[in-house]
Amino acid sequence: MIDSTYFLAQQELVFGGHDKSDLSVNRGNYVELIYLMAQCNELLKTHLATSTILTGLSEDIQNDLIQSISNVLLKQIENEIRDTPFVAIIMDETIDIITKSQLSTVLRYVNTIDGYEVFERFLGFTDVSENQSAKPLSEHTDQLHDRSSVAEHQKDGGAVPWDLTAGGEVCERCRTFCADMTDLWRHARAVHGDADSLHCPFTGCGRRFSAVSTNVSHVEHHATATALRVYTCEICGRLSHNRGSLHKHVDRAHPKARAAMCGVCCLYMGDVASLIDHVHVQHGAVVASEHAGIGGPYLRPKRVARCDVCGKRCRNDTVLRAHRHVHGHVGPVSPPYARVRMMR
Repeated sequence: MIDSTYFLAQQELVFGGHDKSDLSVNRGNYVELIYLMAQCNELLKTHLATSTILTGLSEDIQNDLIQSISNVLLKQIENEIRDTPFVAIIMDETIDIITKSQLSTVLRYVNTIDGYEVFERFLGFTDVSENQSAKPLSEHTDQLHDRSSVAEHQKDGGAVPWDLTAGGEVCERCRTFCADMTDLWRHARAVHGDADSLHCPFTGCGRRFSAVSTNVSHVEHHATATALRVYTCEICGRLSHNRGSLHKHVDRAHPKARAAMCGVCCLYMGDVASLIDHVHVQHGAVVASEHAGIGGPYLRPKRVARCDVCGKRCRNDTVLRAHRHVHGHVGPVSPPYARVRMMR
């Protein structure tokens, strides 16, 4: 019976007929399909012939089966919505054969479970013949929000409402609300750091992003760039021409990220401790070469002011002291990178 209901709904066929009596030659698609299936199923055939209480052919049973299947499909849609960051609600009014106004509702979203594919799911019709003003339309939209969790997400085990009017960002993978783009990047690194789709695949780049689309754009810049390194902001995806432009952009647009930005390769590390480890591991050889001295014996030595936290070069000690405050109250890092004498 469930299979018959699903088949008729999938084929968009009417269930009932005009004459459902035993003498009718056509008692409707549902009943006739059940008797057709009974010819190949002895158990169902015996049930229809001997049952006197529950045959499963009544209109109430048909409606219950339709509603049950509908609930299962709606639950599946709700599960897909919980894994997508944004949902578009499409509603339109239509008139049926008896001139009753009905509101059709469709959800459009990107399914992140089975690949990034755009889906449109029809939810059903709502009777709006009595009142077609803006208020019932708004109430219907609010009910969709409450039912499908479009307006809420789970955080720390409880439902926390999104207040996007006050500013903020939403993680596209788990729908977690973050205060700004910097916090969103930190969340993506901590929770989704193993996702290959958020990492640049080019060897030697090492940039990580909070959104797949930003990473895709960054990879496209790699394909068209002549230099090995592409200076893309990991937080917002803005492309800069060089390292200096990227530093200026971060200082202006993402002041919270300045303290953990590498001064050598311009990678954002999330926190100062990770930045110090990154500079020691990735750029230790560069700094060691400066300690050893580069150039011939007839070139005069020149003092190089380098930040001991991020490894950034500064023009002089005054600029270095002003830059050093960006990293907060961090003690001297050993080995010291600042004020290194080198031969040029």
